[in-house]
Amino acid sequence: GLPSNEVLSLFYDSTNNSLLIGTSNGMSILDVDNFDQYQAVAPKVIITEVKAGDSTYTNYNNLIFKPEQHDISIDFQAIHFSSPGSVTYMYRLDNNWLTTDFSSLNFISLKNGTYNLQIMAKAQNTLWSKPYVLSFRVLPRFIETIWFYLLMIFLLLTTGPSILMLSLKLNKIKANKELALTERINELKHQALSAMMNPHFIANSLNSVQYLVNSRKYEDANNYIAMMAKLMRKNLDTAGKRFIRLSDEIDRLKLYLDIEKLRFQESFTYEIIIGVELDTNTVLIPNMIIQPFVENSLWHGIINSGNSGLLTVAFTFENVDIDSVIGRSLIIRVTDNGIGINEARKHKK
Repeated sequence: GLPSNEVLSLFYDSTNNSLLIGTSNGMSILDVDNFDQYQAVAPKVIITEVKAGDSTYTNYNNLIFKPEQHDISIDFQAIHFSSPGSVTYMYRLDNNWLTTDFSSLNFISLKNGTYNLQIMAKAQNTLWSKPYVLSFRVLPRFIETIWFYLLMIFLLLTTGPSILMLSLKLNKIKANKELALTERINELKHQALSAMMNPHFIANSLNSVQYLVNSRKYEDANNYIAMMAKLMRKNLDTAGKRFIRLSDEIDRLKLYLDIEKLRFQESFTYEIIIGVELDTNTVLIPNMIIQPFVENSLWHGIINSGNSGLLTVAFTFENVDIDSVIGRSLIIRVTDNGIGINEARKHKK
């Protein structure tokens, strides 16, 4: 350095390419060739403080931060006495180098993992310093660890089948409840149908009784009333049943047809045909399933024809193809010699 900062004179010696500097404390000679070859030393980076969450660290080796300490602040410094205000920094946490004039870095919400922070400094007329490397690690939360994934796989393998079975069981219970409710509704509908007699039939029957009484046909009137009472009793007896024996249904059907024959003064006849292999005492059929068809055949087929009618109800066992499977089934046929369905529809309109 110079003997004094007070420079009094300067002289350049071109022969020796040197500069003579006179100061208040003496003279100095500056070799210009050596000066041109001089490379200023780059400032050295040092870490002054590291903060993570509410904690401050003074030992910067093997820094390990808890999962909740993912907000990290790092203060550093690079001293350069000749030009302290010209220091510039460059840092890299991932892949890209970034430049800053500030001596502090803040990293917010870092993911778990190991980091190597590199910081370099540069002053006027210097190169970049060697990187200072600060290594630290942010621990993962439990749900981010391999143990958590292994636990999930274990739970899935152990409880998955149970959950699936429980789900299937609940769905089955729900389906059974819905099926039971549907069956109950159908049963109530069927009971209502079974308990109900056609109001027109009852009104017309009472009118027929009154006609027989007025005509002094007391025996016929009594027979009519007895048959009606018997038919109503059978309807009441089977009102709560979904299935009844075929023999009971045939008995009720005969009563109904006998009443209608008496009311219409024998204007039609009927026959009931039972197959030889059919045991009416063991076969069950839905309650009140036949009479509505017989009633339609009588009223809309025979009565409107104006001729003497014949109504036939046949019960047989036959082979029936259902979805390519042959099975024995009960076949019930209701036929008449009336005007037919098409003509009956015209009368109905």
